[in-house]
Amino acid sequence: MFLLGLQKLGKGDWRGISRSFVVSRTPTQVASNSQKYFIRQTNATRRKRRSSLFDMVTETPPVAGIYSKAMSSYMFRMMLWKRTRAAGGGPVLGDWGSHNSDYE
Repeated sequence: MFLLGLQKLGKGDWRGISRSFVVSRTPTQVASNSQKYFIRQTNATRRKRRSSLFDMVTETPPVAGIYSKAMSSYMFRMMLWKRTRAAGGGPVLGDWGSHNSDYE
């Protein structure tokens, strides 16, 4: 109802908005509400205009939330395992690439 009164009577006629549209509030309360409303409006437009480093657009969008910590940990272990194998070394903290016959 406040926005309707603001549209019909305009900014500043808080007593008229209070009497005709928001009858449960005093003119002081309507004025306070309008002040907060206009502050929120200006803050919303500022947030839209402000740019950040994190707003940069990449060529390939990041895949957020797909890999959990466990998955990234698994990928890290596999990378270590492949590097160790390529260097001709033995297993590092267990051989993740081999199949254990106890679990088949």
